[in-house]
Amino acid sequence: MQVINPPYANDPNYKENFKEFEKLDSYGMNNTSDYVRKFGWDKMPGEEKAIPDVAQACAKGLELLIKK
Repeated sequence: MQVINPPYANDPNYKENFKEFEKLDSYGMNNTSDYVRKFGWDKMPGEEKAIPDVAQACAKGLELLIKK
């Protein structure tokens, strides 16, 4: 099994972005999935385009990570 770094790990401002992420709702106009797409965190390493549903899965994972 290959372990990869999450896309946000390459973002030098990820801590500030997490603070903004925490203020968002899971659903609605300005939601966590949209935020993940905004920074390209929904793309797997080496992929040019995002895979459907990855943004939502990533957002849910980040919500859990932040709540720890």
